[in-house]
Amino acid sequence: MLIMDTENNVEIPAILAPDARSSLNTAKTFLKQAVEALLSSSKYGAAKTVIDILGSVDNILHDKAVQTGPVSVSDTRFTQDEVNMIVSGRKIEAIKMVRQRTGYGLKEAKDLVESYKA
Repeated sequence: MLIMDTENNVEIPAILAPDARSSLNTAKTFLKQAVEALLSSSKYGAAKTVIDILGSVDNILHDKAVQTGPVSVSDTRFTQDEVNMIVSGRKIEAIKMVRQRTGYGLKEAKDLVESYKA
């Protein structure tokens, strides 16, 4: 369920606690200011990086990057916990779990985690 943030004119997942929404909106304001400062200094590469981060914050606020609950495991190469880590963006933790479960090296575990398709 989404709720409307009238201050910023965006819909926000109701699952985000009010203090989390507030923090994310504060981060958005700061990131927008950072982009303006970087662009005015002709630091385009750094500005692009900050714009990408800003996009991630927007995705979280619009529930595009947040997995709000467990997903079913349709890929038998992974455990439920590993899938939950992957879809919530916690790939490093998922890689550690895969390595511990399978005995794979870092590269093999990373490749496996990155091959997951929801």
